[in-house]
Amino acid sequence: MNPVGMDDDQAEVVRREAEGPQFRSEAARWEFERARRQRLVVWVTLVLVVLVGWGYGMYRLGQRGHVAGGEAASEGGSGCSSKREGQIEPVGLASAKVKVQCILPSGSDCHASIVKFLIDTAGKHPEQIRVDFDAMEGYSEKELKDKVGSFCAGILINGKADFALNLDGKPVHVSLVGTVPSHFSLYEVGEALQAAFVREYGAVDAPIYALPEGEKKMVVSATQQGEAPASQTDGSEPELKVQGLREIELKE
Repeated sequence: MNPVGMDDDQAEVVRREAEGPQFRSEAARWEFERARRQRLVVWVTLVLVVLVGWGYGMYRLGQRGHVAGGEAASEGGSGCSSKREGQIEPVGLASAKVKVQCILPSGSDCHASIVKFLIDTAGKHPEQIRVDFDAMEGYSEKELKDKVGSFCAGILINGKADFALNLDGKPVHVSLVGTVPSHFSLYEVGEALQAAFVREYGAVDAPIYALPEGEKKMVVSATQQGEAPASQTDGSEPELKVQGLREIELKE
């Protein structure tokens, strides 16, 4: 039964105070309260430190997993590499007459297919084809525009990135500036290499390159010049190409 004039809540407060620690003075009560609050602050700080440490550990673990995954993919030939393109060793002899300079952004794996294609092609003809890989970061914007024609990745074959070729039975202008397959295809790179090879060493009985399994003989550059849609030599329907950054730069 509650004392007269008290409701249940008030009675509960009185009961808790009676059952709680007893203090000899008000100063002792405040000292106890201060110590309790300090302990609370220490516990909160410890929890925050643990959470921050756990979060940082998970971040580092994720970073190591990303690098390891990139290396594994590179070894497996899937086209994803954690190696910087500027560090790729040249392929072929320095005396080769067909000289290829591949300029790519460092740390990007979106150009892995062209890197592998050039390495494989030059590896089959090391005495005739030399491929060097450079990082875009090694050039100023003006230097890259003067060299490639745009502040973009590009492939130079004997100092040129633009070629007049006969592909799929029609003359086309091929520009090896940009990325595969948005701006040009591996087929066009191979044909540009073939033309340079024939120019330097004479006609050959078979193509000097081999497209990866499943890669179609796409003519992409003709579409970018406003000509007929991209054609395929296998007779299938052409793919719809989405305008990329290079097309926007050219229009401007």
